[in-house]
Amino acid sequence: WEIPPNGSPGIFAGANESPQDVVTDAAGDVFWTEAQSQTVQELPAGGSEKTLVSGIEAWGVAVDASGDVYFGSFTGPDGAGLYELPSGGTTPNLVTSSYGVFTSLAVDGNGDIWGGDSAANLVYIPHGSSTGIEVAVPGYGYINGVRFDGADNLYLSTGFGDAALELP
Repeated sequence: WEIPPNGSPGIFAGANESPQDVVTDAAGDVFWTEAQSQTVQELPAGGSEKTLVSGIEAWGVAVDASGDVYFGSFTGPDGAGLYELPSGGTTPNLVTSSYGVFTSLAVDGNGDIWGGDSAANLVYIPHGSSTGIEVAVPGYGYINGVRFDGADNLYLSTGFGDAALELP
């Protein structure tokens, strides 16, 4: 769904599909993971919907300032884990398989990856690394959503604790 300023919501893409996560980049391009068709999709600003990766069960999705797309997958080319699709590329690369499947992802202004994994952890992976650090978010259960604002404040939505959290 897209809700334009002062407008009515409408489906921009993905009708009759099962989107898992959605994110936009600074240029207004929209990226989402699609469970039913097992794809990672892009809708470029002013363009037509296109498939970036197919044949995978993808969940969380994020894009960095360089246009690299990151996604968590249960059935990626190298098994379950976090993958990177370099900007303009066609083959995803495994970043790490150490933390389960990332169901929500975000990239901060430094290019560091933050994700909620399938084991109910918040994981921080420094830019260019495959080794992450688990960040304790005690008592809140699994993490549904991970997003940054323009000042690099991190926001989380959580399951069992039914909370929205800010980590400045």
